[in-house]
Amino acid sequence: MLLSVTVGWSARPTPLYSPAASDVYKRKGLFIPRELGGERGRAVFRVVHERPGAQLFWHLDDRYLGRTDHFHEWALRASPGWHTLTLVDDQGFRLRRRFKVLGDH
Repeated sequence: MLLSVTVGWSARPTPLYSPAASDVYKRKGLFIPRELGGERGRAVFRVVHERPGAQLFWHLDDRYLGRTDHFHEWALRASPGWHTLTLVDDQGFRLRRRFKVLGDH
Protein backbone atom coordinates (compact mmCIF):
# COMPACT_ATOMS: atom_id res chain seq x y z
CA MET A 1 0.00 0.00 0.00
CA LEU A 2 1.23 3.48 -0.83
CA LEU A 3 -0.04 6.38 1.29
CA SER A 4 -0.05 10.08 0.41
CA VAL A 5 -1.66 13.21 1.86
CA THR A 6 -2.99 16.44 0.35
CA VAL A 7 -3.58 19.49 2.54
CA GLY A 8 -5.48 22.57 1.44
CA TRP A 9 -5.48 23.28 -2.28
CA SER A 10 -2.27 21.44 -3.12
CA ALA A 11 -2.44 19.82 -6.54
CA ARG A 12 0.27 17.26 -5.76
CA PRO A 13 -0.11 14.74 -2.95
CA THR A 14 2.90 14.31 -0.69
CA PRO A 15 3.91 10.69 -0.03
CA LEU A 16 3.89 9.47 3.56
CA TYR A 17 5.22 6.01 2.71
CA SER A 18 8.87 6.83 2.06
CA PRO A 19 11.37 7.02 4.94
CA ALA A 20 12.41 10.55 3.89
CA ALA A 21 8.84 11.88 3.86
CA SER A 22 8.07 10.15 7.14
CA ASP A 23 11.07 11.89 8.72
CA VAL A 24 9.83 15.29 7.48
CA TYR A 25 6.40 14.79 9.09
CA LYS A 26 8.01 13.67 12.35
CA ARG A 27 10.19 16.78 12.50
CA LYS A 28 7.98 19.47 10.97
CA GLY A 29 4.42 18.16 10.90
CA LEU A 30 1.41 18.95 8.73
CA PHE A 31 -0.12 22.40 8.71
CA ILE A 32 -3.85 22.15 8.03
CA PRO A 33 -5.32 25.60 7.36
CA ARG A 34 -8.69 26.73 8.67
CA GLU A 35 -11.69 26.92 6.34
CA LEU A 36 -13.28 30.25 5.42
CA GLY A 37 -15.90 29.79 8.14
CA GLY A 38 -13.20 29.34 10.79
CA GLU A 39 -13.51 25.60 11.36
CA ARG A 40 -10.42 23.41 11.19
CA GLY A 41 -9.69 22.15 7.68
CA ARG A 42 -9.06 18.59 6.56
CA ALA A 43 -6.11 16.67 5.18
CA VAL A 44 -6.97 14.22 2.40
CA PHE A 45 -5.17 10.89 2.69
CA ARG A 46 -5.02 8.69 -0.41
CA VAL A 47 -3.91 5.08 -0.63
CA VAL A 48 -3.05 2.97 -3.65
CA HIS A 49 -3.35 -0.76 -3.02
CA GLU A 50 -1.70 -3.37 -5.24
CA ARG A 51 -5.03 -5.24 -5.48
CA PRO A 52 -7.62 -3.03 -7.24
CA GLY A 53 -10.60 -4.62 -5.45
CA ALA A 54 -9.14 -4.47 -1.93
CA GLN A 55 -11.20 -3.07 0.93
CA LEU A 56 -9.44 -0.77 3.39
CA PHE A 57 -10.52 -0.07 6.96
CA TRP A 58 -9.42 3.33 8.29
CA HIS A 59 -8.53 4.11 11.93
CA LEU A 60 -7.26 7.34 13.48
CA ASP A 61 -5.77 7.03 16.95
CA ASP A 62 -7.37 3.57 17.37
CA ARG A 63 -10.83 4.95 16.50
CA TYR A 64 -12.57 3.29 13.54
CA LEU A 65 -13.46 5.81 10.83
CA GLY A 66 -14.93 3.65 8.09
CA ARG A 67 -14.20 1.59 4.98
CA THR A 68 -13.28 2.33 1.38
CA ASP A 69 -13.84 -0.18 -1.40
CA HIS A 70 -12.33 1.09 -4.64
CA PHE A 71 -11.02 4.64 -4.42
CA HIS A 72 -9.12 4.78 -1.15
CA GLU A 73 -9.35 8.37 0.00
CA TRP A 74 -10.31 9.86 3.36
CA ALA A 75 -10.53 13.50 4.48
CA LEU A 76 -9.39 13.76 8.09
CA ARG A 77 -9.96 16.62 10.47
CA ALA A 78 -7.38 16.25 13.22
CA SER A 79 -6.51 18.48 16.16
CA PRO A 80 -2.96 19.74 16.67
CA GLY A 81 -0.56 17.13 18.05
CA TRP A 82 0.55 13.60 17.26
CA HIS A 83 -1.79 11.11 15.58
CA THR A 84 -1.58 7.55 14.29
CA LEU A 85 -3.31 6.57 11.06
CA THR A 86 -3.80 2.82 10.69
CA LEU A 87 -5.06 1.14 7.53
CA VAL A 88 -6.04 -2.54 7.50
CA ASP A 89 -6.91 -4.30 4.27
CA ASP A 90 -9.38 -7.15 3.85
CA GLN A 91 -6.56 -9.70 4.18
CA GLY A 92 -5.34 -8.28 7.48
CA PHE A 93 -2.27 -6.41 6.23
CA ARG A 94 -1.62 -3.17 8.13
CA LEU A 95 -0.04 0.16 7.32
CA ARG A 96 0.54 2.46 10.29
CA ARG A 97 1.92 6.01 10.11
CA ARG A 98 2.39 8.57 12.86
CA PHE A 99 2.14 12.20 11.91
CA LYS A 100 2.02 15.53 13.67
CA VAL A 101 -0.56 18.23 12.98
CA LEU A 102 0.77 21.70 13.70
CA GLY A 103 -1.22 24.21 15.72
CA ASP A 104 -2.65 27.47 14.37
CA HIS A 105 -0.10 30.06 13.33
